[in-house]
Formats: sequence, structure tokens, C-alpha cells
Amino acid sequence: MLTKTLTFPCILLALTTALTLAQTPPTTTTAPAETAPAATAPAIPPALLAEFQSLHDALKPDDVAGRLNLARWCRDKELWPQMADAAREVLDRDIENLAAYQYLRIFDEKVAIPENKPFEEKILTEFKTRFEHDFKIIHRRHFLIIYDTTEAFANQRGAALEQAYDSFMYYFNMKQLHPHFLSSRLNVILFKSRQNYLSYARRTEGADLSWSAGYYSQRTNRSAFYDDSTGPAAESVDKRLATLKDRRRELNTQISDASGSDRIRLIDERDKISNEIFEITTRMGNVVGLLNNVKTVHEAIHQLAFNTGIQKRLIDYPLWFTEGLACAFETQDHNNNRGPGVMNWGRIAGVKAAMAHNKLIPLEDLIASPRPEKFDEQTLGVYYAESWAIFHYMYKFHRPALERYLLAFHDIETLRVLSAEERKKLFTDAFGADIPGFEKKFLAYLKQLPNLPPK
Repeated sequence: MLTKTLTFPCILLALTTALTLAQTPPTTTTAPAETAPAATAPAIPPALLAEFQSLHDALKPDDVAGRLNLARWCRDKELWPQMADAAREVLDRDIENLAAYQYLRIFDEKVAIPENKPFEEKILTEFKTRFEHDFKIIHRRHFLIIYDTTEAFANQRGAALEQAYDSFMYYFNMKQLHPHFLSSRLNVILFKSRQNYLSYARRTEGADLSWSAGYYSQRTNRSAFYDDSTGPAAESVDKRLATLKDRRRELNTQISDASGSDRIRLIDERDKISNEIFEITTRMGNVVGLLNNVKTVHEAIHQLAFNTGIQKRLIDYPLWFTEGLACAFETQDHNNNRGPGVMNWGRIAGVKAAMAHNKLIPLEDLIASPRPEKFDEQTLGVYYAESWAIFHYMYKFHRPALERYLLAFHDIETLRVLSAEERKKLFTDAFGADIPGFEKKFLAYLKQLPNLPPK
């Protein structure tokens, strides 16, 4: 069941294909009202600010070491904005300077993103009008969560979102490509009801998303989810539980009127039903919790990739790459690590099954195509599993090439549809022209992966 539940396509519509994007100008990108002002820090004593300015003015234009020393001085004086400015100047001159990037991480930790009350009031009014009940807001460090679920559920999702943020910022701090830090919180919508989620998606995205468990939209720059306890799987289980509970009530009535061997038989049947109810409830609670965590992290990674400069919005990325990137963060190991280096056992099961039945998509076909030919559950299950596998493999063994591949897309114009030949060239320019050789090593790596996690 784990493999099946991990096949949900979360971004297929929201990460609109380039053809759709070319036909639909980005008139629905995030409105200015949704953008919070830049992060702020406490007021700086004028004398200290003057000292900083004097030290900065004394630097020569190409003095990288001097600017790094200035950033260190600012850190010691707790001049967080000035420290960040000095670090950015270092990176402008030496993009591979890891020390400068670490100063920006300190700024991200020390200076909170301010709240944007006008936008918050506006969106709460909008959602109350649309759904005829109140929504609430939770501020996490990097996310603004608008929700009508329980507060406990919203806080759980908030914690998962921040874990995704930390993992993403760590793994994508590459040689030249560094994720930008956020100056406004990312907006996440949590719905208690799946029906309200679908209604929101129809109105916002103009499409039926009944096949999805959650999505990130490049057009609105929001993520949206529903609590999987209201999803189709939970509804099916609820019907089964209702039937079992009705039968148990009948048996209790019959037991009170029975005697002898009939009474023993009825008690035995009732006890078996009670055990089944307990097992189903426990198992379903675990599955729902897993589904909610997986999709929260998956969509958060999409949202982060497109808001930190790792990916650019409205660029015609191949779907396998974008989904493989997000799948790479879905699960965590026994040390609570998550990211491209961690084994995603749900996806591994899908890859192994596809390999056993010769269902993997040939690499040359995968890299040249923007999306799968079909969108049925079986096709998507293989597609997502293979997307995870190749991204994991590229990050593990070909990280410099992966960085070149990402950077190449930064030079592509927005809304331009790429041809199959262009897609293939982007891949071969980064990873080399020997696609069969690359695929042979990739498949050999997959074959030696274990089927199950170590105990």
C-alpha cells in the first residue's frame, strides 16, 4: 500500500506545462499584496552604523577578503543586515565562497520575516466569503499557513514544512548555485475537507484536481493540501468500519439473549470484529499520517525550489526533473535526515517492480519528453519512481553536472516551449553525450539497491 499511496501526482497541473504556459500569460502570479516587506532587524546605534560605513568605504572594489572580514565584524557586533550586505558583496565577487553564504544563513536565523497584516486580513476575508466559515493563520518562520483544520494538524504541517526548508537549503548549497533566502513567507493553504480543496483548485486553477493529494501552483505561488483523513482511502475505510460497528452492535444484542454454545460463538465473533476495528483504525491512522507528511514535504520542496532561485518559475522544465527533485525529500532515514542522498523506499519499490516487468522509460525518451504520455495511476507510479531514482543518482554521482543542468535552465526565456532536441542537448551538455553509457551505469546502480530498508 505504501508504494501505491506514494504515486500521487502533486504538481502536474499546477506546474503548468510549457505549452499551457505559452497560451496563458502569468496574469495570476502572486499579487504585490501577498509579498511581505523585507526582513527587519532592531535599530542600530548611529555611532556603530557610522563605524560600519567607514570600514565599508575603505574597501577596494575587488577586496573579497576585506568584505569577508567586515561580515565577521558585523556578526560580532550583531549588525545582521550589514553582515548580510557584506556577505552578498563577497558572493558577487566569489560565487563559490561558502563562508559568505554561511553569514547569510546566520542572517536567516537571526532576523525574522515580518508579518503582513493587510494581506492576512484580506485572505481570511476571502476564504470566509468563499467557504462560509472562518479560517485561521499560523506564522512559521518561513511559511504562512492559512487553515480550517485543527490547530494541531496545522502545527504538524508547519513543523514538516520547516524541516523541508532546512533540508532543502542544506542540500542545494552547491558550488555556484546557492538558494536565495526568503524575504517573505510562502503561503500554504490547509483544508480540512477534500471537497473544499477540490473547489478551491477548480476556481483557482480552472481544472479538476480530484487525482491529486495536494499541489503547488507556479501561477499563484501557493501550495494547497487537504487532510487525508477526509480523502477517498479514508472514506472507504470509514464505510468498512461503519459496517463492522453495526455488526458488533447486533452481536451485543444477540449475546444478551443467547446462552450456552451460541453465546460463546457470538462472543468469539464479536471479539474478532473488535480486533479488526482496532487494527484498521491503527493502520489507517499511520497511513494517513504518512500521506500527510509526504505530500506536505513534496509540495514544500516545489515551492522552495521556485522561490529560492534553484528553479525559475514559468520555465519549461521536464516534469521528470521537477518531480524527481521533490520526491528526493519525501522521506527521512532513522537519523531524521532527508534529501537526495536518502533512500526513498516507497519509490525504490516502484522502481524495482518496473524493472522486473521491463516498464522503465528508456532514458533517451525520458529526457526528451516534457511529460508522460498518459496520466493514469500505473503510468504515474512508474514515472514518479523513476524520476526519484534518476535525480537521486545524479545528485549522488554527478553533482557538478546536475548543477550545470540546473544553471542551463536559468538562461531560457520564460514561457518558451522547448523542443525534444533542445531538451536532449541540455542533458548531454551537462552529463555528456554518451546517454547509453550513462543509462547502463544508472540501471546497474538501481539493480544493486536493496528492496527493503535495513532493520
